[in-house]
Amino acid sequence: MLSLLNIIPMPEGMSLLPAAAAAILTAVIAYLLGSINPAIIITRICIHKDIRDFGSGNAGMTNVLRTVGLIPGIITFICDIAKGVIAVILGGLLFTYLGGYANPQLGAYTAGIFVMAGHLFPIYYHFKGGKGISTYAGILAVIDWRVMVIGLSIFLIILLITKYVSLGSIFAAISTPISTFVLHTVANTSPFSDQVWDTVFSLILAAVTVAMHHENIKRLIHGNERKITVKLPGKSKKDSTETPQ
Repeated sequence: MLSLLNIIPMPEGMSLLPAAAAAILTAVIAYLLGSINPAIIITRICIHKDIRDFGSGNAGMTNVLRTVGLIPGIITFICDIAKGVIAVILGGLLFTYLGGYANPQLGAYTAGIFVMAGHLFPIYYHFKGGKGISTYAGILAVIDWRVMVIGLSIFLIILLITKYVSLGSIFAAISTPISTFVLHTVANTSPFSDQVWDTVFSLILAAVTVAMHHENIKRLIHGNERKITVKLPGKSKKDSTETPQ
């Protein structure tokens, strides 16, 4: 697997905490980190309001682009990716150096699942967060950057053709367990059991991501899903005054 976690040196027989304690600590830290929602914070700084009260009602990059503007949207995107990257690297380090696990990938999987949980259901914001696609990209960037690049390419192609962010996100998410299994099987760089677990991990996060887009799927089916728009300086504030869909 082409993972950034491979650069973490393996300690020899060191374990500062019981393995279960390291796993719990990883899960808690990742969840609390994921619960920090850049879309909500940046919108409150920029327009002193809650992003969930505008546009689609979603606390994510797309709604910030439409409601607040291009630069806040880009910052939101970067911060959401950074959450995934930091959580997964930290999970690998905690499992390896505190729990004595021989494989940091276990920590990455644990952190990945719980940072996504925090992003989707943040404890700081009454458990109403974003849909997780940017954070998922950050997770994949560390675990296997090839899978992330494939998913990002699919997202961009569909976005350019249809102008639907949600449709691109859904297909990108669906592609990740498929590309994970194919790449890891073709490369054959790890035992088959590890390849299966890698695929199962991707499948869980992909399924959650698609499920969080259920309202978008309904709107796509009925033909009333909004295409991507960006609020630019000097433009009408129509987008920022729409009621949640």
